[in-house]
Amino acid sequence: GNGQRANITLPDGSTVALNVASRLDVPADYVVGHHMVRLVGEALFTVAHHDGTLFTVLAGATTVRVLGTSFVVRHYPTDTTATVAVRDGKVAVRTAVLTAGRQADVSQVGGVRVGPADPAQFSFAMGVLTLNAVPFRDAAVVLDRWYNADIRLGALPLGAHKITGEFTAGSLSELTETLELTFNVRVVRDGRVLTLYPK
Repeated sequence: GNGQRANITLPDGSTVALNVASRLDVPADYVVGHHMVRLVGEALFTVAHHDGTLFTVLAGATTVRVLGTSFVVRHYPTDTTATVAVRDGKVAVRTAVLTAGRQADVSQVGGVRVGPADPAQFSFAMGVLTLNAVPFRDAAVVLDRWYNADIRLGALPLGAHKITGEFTAGSLSELTETLELTFNVRVVRDGRVLTLYPK
């Protein structure tokens, strides 16, 4: 759920760091070699290498195939693209083969754009959310999931302001204080709803 992360060890020794508001479906016959999992949300996979055994992640319409590697897959229901970023090893995404430090963004119609991976994409697995020049309107969606909050903009111009910073898992009070002090906004809190206004 929102605000919840999980670390999972699969029967073959592969590990999954599941990000907030994410779901991983593992088949009942995984242990006998059916290594195809379904992901909604975001996860860091560290796949144990077993000769001849292919590990496959389905995320929306995107299929990721690996033999042994460490990589992130992200595809939340609100995302218009699926992102695959490789930390170690190689990953196949459609016709592209990604190596360490590379990522692919896959559109809903199947187009693939390959480029360098941002190392900050892997930070969620260590309990740190990293935002780099993300407009407030987009950052609010991510922060909602991270803190189990409902962040609203009390003034439309705030939506274009860029937010950069690292957020550790914590309370809404800590988030409120961070937003007010760092981003020069006034936050009105009503339960889990945080409404932001310009100061």
